[in-house]
Amino acid sequence: LSLVLLSALRRKHLLNPIAVIATLSPQDERANLARGSIDSMGMPDVPVGIGSSGGVGDDVELEVYGAEYSIPSPCIYQSGIELVYAALESVPPNSAQLLCIASLADVATV
Repeated sequence: LSLVLLSALRRKHLLNPIAVIATLSPQDERANLARGSIDSMGMPDVPVGIGSSGGVGDDVELEVYGAEYSIPSPCIYQSGIELVYAALESVPPNSAQLLCIASLADVATV
């Protein structure tokens, strides 16, 4: 739902997303779902990165609701943190805002 809102705000020219980072285990699957979702909503230019497990242990299994468009893509950055740094460097200083709706573990390193 958050990606749908992101798409709507972009279409209304209220914001310009520069990256999406998928966190929480299984973050690879979440990144595939994010990539497919934002592609299907007309935002293929927004890069997607794989973040950390968000502190979720390997023995804890969280659900991810897949979809037909949730497929692996070579357009997914393997390091979400490196994507964050690249995205922040691509815009003027103090012009970006971070929105965190999952684990704060990745953002804490920025």
